[in-house]
Amino acid sequence: MKTLLLLLPLLLVGCRSSGVLQMSADTYLITKRSGAGMFANVPGMKAEVIQQANAYAAGKQMKLEPIDLTESTPTHGFPSVTYQFRLVATNAP
Repeated sequence: MKTLLLLLPLLLVGCRSSGVLQMSADTYLITKRSGAGMFANVPGMKAEVIQQANAYAAGKQMKLEPIDLTESTPTHGFPSVTYQFRLVATNAP
């Protein structure tokens, strides 16, 4: 019971996403940060930002081109994932 009470705040903290931010005419960025510290599911965070970017591209009827995917897992602090991508026309080569 004590363990559950200690882990409950970690479960309530969750992740915080920036949403899709436009950096230039065709370049976008999504950043996701976890408040769970060393208990964060970084691979899951990566999957979520990629899914969010793909959904955004599909909503615009565009094709997604990845530019960069980085993760930060500091020893003390909050892990984060940043995904930068470009949208191009679906008929573009």
